[in-house]
Amino acid sequence: AIGQPFVAHEYPAELVRNGRREQCYFRFNLAPIRDGTGTAIGLMATAVEVTEQVRARQSLERSEARFRRIFDSSMVGFAFHRLGGPLFDANEYFLKLLGLSLDDIRAQKIGWNDVIVDDRIDPLAEASRRLRETGTSMPIELRMKRRDGTDLAVLAASTRIVPGEDEVVSFVLDISERKRFEQQLEHLRAT
Repeated sequence: AIGQPFVAHEYPAELVRNGRREQCYFRFNLAPIRDGTGTAIGLMATAVEVTEQVRARQSLERSEARFRRIFDSSMVGFAFHRLGGPLFDANEYFLKLLGLSLDDIRAQKIGWNDVIVDDRIDPLAEASRRLRETGTSMPIELRMKRRDGTDLAVLAASTRIVPGEDEVVSFVLDISERKRFEQQLEHLRAT
């Protein structure tokens, strides 16, 4: 109507294919055809079907939303880092366990050596070796320190997100209550 080009990137259209109705998507480019005086005398339209691309993007968005929901609401701490590098992302549960914020982690470049207070070098070295060689570490029990100086017992394991690359996700489960219960049982057995 105004003689300007128009582009619709994901225009929905219902088509009948193989006897079934199907929601499809098209990228339309509409441009006026002008005569020698510049008056619009027609319209040139091109359409490219982008249904598969739209479905792939929608599937990825759903997958990311599911992952984000698990990540944010989990009772397991998740922390992301590069092999040997500082943490760069973590879920709320992990941050709450340590009394930190995401800004703290990023600004202070906090790494595992800053939060692990366990002095058992062998299990840590073995977990790091396995992570580098196989892409995943076996779960190990560790002691981690909170911002307030107290510490907690955790079960931790790590895995490379993409095999052969250095981005890692580590999983941390608070087992402090279980450890306290075990200590109480041991104390009762000893008396």
